[in-house]
Amino acid sequence: MKYSIILLLFSYALWGQSDSCKFTKTFYSNGKVHEEGCIIDGKKEGLWNDYNESNGKIRFVWTYKNDLKDGPYKALGETGMVEATGKYYKGCLTDTVKSYNDKGQLTDYSVWKVDNYNAKSSSKVSEKVLIKPEKPDGTIETIDGKSYMWQSGRKYKLK
Repeated sequence: MKYSIILLLFSYALWGQSDSCKFTKTFYSNGKVHEEGCIIDGKKEGLWNDYNESNGKIRFVWTYKNDLKDGPYKALGETGMVEATGKYYKGCLTDTVKSYNDKGQLTDYSVWKVDNYNAKSSSKVSEKVLIKPEKPDGTIETIDGKSYMWQSGRKYKLK
């Protein structure tokens, strides 16, 4: 369902863009899709999907303007659940970044600001943890023969 909504939004964004939009895909060396989105005048524009190399699922949905991340983004976990949301401005993280656990609960958020008028970098202004991590950082566990490490309240698959 989540993938359908993202695909629908992605399709709508492409439909509403200029006729000069060239839909483009890039690939990993293993042949799986890495990224897909619209190129206008040689630059990324609009929504772009970034795929996980190992499972082929969407891992990020970025918004580009003039070849820079500019607008909202989502980071998705292996199950398709939203892990984080945030916003970029001219390639710099800005505004509020929210992180979610595997249950979809907001675990923490941080506020970012662009450091200067030219938007060359950004810095974290504040951070608040709402839900304590289930396991301490660095905890390694094995589930169904796969190893995972806990970091910042989330488990990450180890290769």
